[in-house]
Amino acid sequence: MGTTGSGKSSFISHLTRETVQVGHSLESCTSQSSIYQVDRSGQTICIIDTPGFDDTNKSNAELFRDIALLLGMLHIRGIGIIGLVYLHRITDQRVGGSSLRSMQIFQSLCGIQCFPNVVLVTTMWDLLEQGDALRTGQSREKILKEKDEFWGQMVKGKAAVMHHDGRLESAETILSEILSYKETVVMDIQKELVDENLPLEETKVGRLLLEDIVAARERHQKNLSKIHEGLEDAEGENDEEMIATIAEEKRKTEASIEGIEDSEERLRITFEKLNQEGEGQPIVTKIERVHQQEEKLEYLERRIGELENAVSRYKRK
Repeated sequence: MGTTGSGKSSFISHLTRETVQVGHSLESCTSQSSIYQVDRSGQTICIIDTPGFDDTNKSNAELFRDIALLLGMLHIRGIGIIGLVYLHRITDQRVGGSSLRSMQIFQSLCGIQCFPNVVLVTTMWDLLEQGDALRTGQSREKILKEKDEFWGQMVKGKAAVMHHDGRLESAETILSEILSYKETVVMDIQKELVDENLPLEETKVGRLLLEDIVAARERHQKNLSKIHEGLEDAEGENDEEMIATIAEEKRKTEASIEGIEDSEERLRITFEKLNQEGEGQPIVTKIERVHQQEEKLEYLERRIGELENAVSRYKRK
């Protein structure tokens, strides 16, 4: 996970040796979760790339629905998660707005029991030159690690902090760290949706998003009140050009309020209802196929070992 442009797709491209669409602007190129397979040391690893919670094409409520459905389906099928990676640009001068909210959402999705399986990755180190720029990057990373509102709580909970400098070697080092973890984890969002049967709006992430929705609605409604006042003044002065301009602004603001109300409605749903829609099925099915192949390989390896032992015993006789 990570915000738009944090380097998620580029990181995955290194690991898969495949071309993954990489964005070079503020417009997101990953609007739905995607799955990639990586083979290392006889293991097949499934990597899920999720869109950032600052997507230009979908609301945060829509993104949350998609990710919640996927994680819930993995949980009910008994498919464990071995590692959770969060990427953040070290070139960002400050952490605020959508970047801060994205960190809070990630932490709330995970829960403290997941922190030992979390890798917090700072990216874009290759864009920092030596000297002052590098020292500034190191100072930013120190703040991320120490402040509880950023990564502090996760670091205290044994989350790893690593660098990705855009090279294959650093991507492989991060993957090796993840593969060193022995136990899979169950995320808080999986427990909330599947085990506790909470609707999205009552989960920790849902409550964060509702805070944003309420604040956005209040801002737009205040703006709409000012627009109405301006429209009355323009009509009183019979200023047709100003009336047309304000009317267009009014239309856009009302459309924004409708979008906010739609986002709130999208959170009023349980996992059971989401699961009936089945939009996350293709990804989960692909992961299940990988698991089945792994189980078949393990079975064949056991059988080969048993046959080799039987042949050895027969020869000794």
